[in-house]
Amino acid sequence: MTTTLTSPPPLGTCHSDRRPVLARAALGCLVLLAWPSAVLGGVEDREAQAPSVETTDNGDTTDNNDAVAAPLEQSPVEVIGGGPPATPSPLRWSLSAWLQSTYRLSRLSENELLPDGRPRNQDGFFLDRAQIDGRVVHGPTAMRAAIELTTLGSVAVVPRRAYATYSLVLLDEDDRDELGIHVSVGQQSIPFGLEVRRGHRERWFADRSLGSSALFPGLTDVGIRAHGGAGPFRVELGAFQGEPVTVSSQWRGRSPTRTAELVGRTAFVIVDSHGTLATLGLSALHGTGFHPGRPASADAVGWLDFNENGVLDAGELIGVPGRAAQASQTFERWAFGGDFAAVHDSPYGRFALEGEVTIAQNLDRGLLISDPVAAGIDLRQLSWFAAARYHAPGGLLGGVRYDYYNPHGDFLDDRRGARFRTDAAQRTTTLLVGWSANPSLRVTAEVSLTRDLLGRDVRGEPRDLDNNQGALRLHAEF
Repeated sequence: MTTTLTSPPPLGTCHSDRRPVLARAALGCLVLLAWPSAVLGGVEDREAQAPSVETTDNGDTTDNNDAVAAPLEQSPVEVIGGGPPATPSPLRWSLSAWLQSTYRLSRLSENELLPDGRPRNQDGFFLDRAQIDGRVVHGPTAMRAAIELTTLGSVAVVPRRAYATYSLVLLDEDDRDELGIHVSVGQQSIPFGLEVRRGHRERWFADRSLGSSALFPGLTDVGIRAHGGAGPFRVELGAFQGEPVTVSSQWRGRSPTRTAELVGRTAFVIVDSHGTLATLGLSALHGTGFHPGRPASADAVGWLDFNENGVLDAGELIGVPGRAAQASQTFERWAFGGDFAAVHDSPYGRFALEGEVTIAQNLDRGLLISDPVAAGIDLRQLSWFAAARYHAPGGLLGGVRYDYYNPHGDFLDDRRGARFRTDAAQRTTTLLVGWSANPSLRVTAEVSLTRDLLGRDVRGEPRDLDNNQGALRLHAEF
């Protein structure tokens, strides 16, 4: 049987001679590798049912089953493939709520306003998110909806997810084991990498790594997703509108292009008899970005007060020629990623290691928004992080994370009339300590030390910008 994944034709007028060969080939490989497991995908891997390490669906993006996760971040590794129970069952429903409130400190805070009128101060108490999550399951069909209140950026009430899932039930040759493919439609998690798929509810650190937040400013998008698995293999494939849902979305949650964004991930899960769960994952994304055009303008006359005397003098009137209208353009964007994570339970506590690396082109949508049409060149991004966490039997938490993000691999800095190639990368080390003695309460304190060259000294030379931050967070579940 042959499976063909058709990608949209290239639309970018600024790159009309290029073809998204690598991105399409990667997505095609994901489909070919994952097709057998998608057809024979088990609702739950029999070997991955250990409750101490199995990922559950409770966070902001983990939506593959309806168990209730423990607060020890039971999904540091993998969203185990599955979905609502594939066997017929009575109508079931659940309702849960949780909140995260944080006191933040930032060296960038000032008692001043930004040019757009927003306060420059970043210190103070914030309601990061308070979320109500409801689910209904009936036989092979399930529905889920979640709504969230936040004061980060601005006070807003936003939908975090709203989707329906249908599970197609199959049987093996002996009619003994139920297998299935699960299809979800609506606003749901984006199947890329590790951090994007993990929910805020399970994450210990106050924020995601900088690269993850820049490439995926929101954790959910509207579209269709198919997921399943067989044995140690997992697969997720989806088509989305390409604009992650956020409070401050560039296009207010709607895609300005007609082309869907294709996202896929395949993973290999390892479970042993000693309480260890590990996973290796590969992800790929291909989509289309948008460069807005401009309307036509008429000729105009401007006044430039050269001597600043407030009086119109000779030679201070300047003609401003009109401009023709410029049509909007599109451009190709893509990303490849790999991730690894492992969890080990022992009498001395739970240990977790994880890491992720992503290379992308023209995909930054949250920090230095990519626009190769305006820049004249494609913008290359590189992001990676590594983290270690420990949960002691008495409830003590500890963690460290190092992340690296370069939003523009060919960044040129203007200094004294000349252009210099400059390292635009930001490197952040985050140290965390905390306490969690029961499943419904977690308190953490962390400090983030960032090193970059975004600052300037008195001579205008690049220097490390003083933008270190600290946070004290309370996480409570109801």
